[in-house]
Amino acid sequence: MIYIGEQKKQEIIAAFLQKNAVDKIFIIGSNLDFELNNAEFIKFSDVIMYKFFYRLLQEISRNTLVILNECLQKTNRHDLAYNCIRRYVLQTSHRIIFNYYPIKQAEEDFMILWDMAQPNPFLKDSYRYISKFNDVQCGKIELDLNINHIDVDEKFVNEYAKEKIKIIDSVNKDPDVIPRRLLKFVEKYKNKKQGGLDSLSQIKKEMNVGVTSLPVDQYYLSQIYNFKKGVQNVVEKIQCK
Repeated sequence: MIYIGEQKKQEIIAAFLQKNAVDKIFIIGSNLDFELNNAEFIKFSDVIMYKFFYRLLQEISRNTLVILNECLQKTNRHDLAYNCIRRYVLQTSHRIIFNYYPIKQAEEDFMILWDMAQPNPFLKDSYRYISKFNDVQCGKIELDLNINHIDVDEKFVNEYAKEKIKIIDSVNKDPDVIPRRLLKFVEKYKNKKQGGLDSLSQIKKEMNVGVTSLPVDQYYLSQIYNFKKGVQNVVEKIQCK
């Protein structure tokens, strides 16, 4: 079962344990926001490590409960970390998946979670061919965006243009570095003018952001709007129980 949004995780787990005979419990994730005795916690970043990979393949049985807690951390459905998790969950039918947001960036990201809930997680269905998702429970999902419009003077506009050229000249392979570095440059300026601002690059439930007319801010703001729309579209395709 996949649980999206606000959930009473400990109650869900307790109810599952009452109904099922479980020999071991493994929790995989990065944000452990609940307590569970007699469970081993493994960071998402550690799932690819040999010291965990081979041991878990030996220890996970059909009666082992694997909990994936906020594991939607990458957008590549074929990422090595996800393939390792697929090997783990393939060995048991006892799986609970918690993720507050159903996507990381795009609607298709939900299929990463969907894979992990299927009997064979290596059979990757296409998002566009699924009209309704069953066995998914939705709770409240929040993304409150407070926008502070911040003016920029001509001096900083010129500094921005120079910084952009400097970053472009220094980039060799990864073009995504350009907007990330430009945003960091602009956010230093914004926080000098108005402190306590959140970064436009980090999606969270409540965001207090500063936005200028500069292209990099407009790009990241559009990404947030696209994210909100993507979440809405996925939730509409979920047949909640």
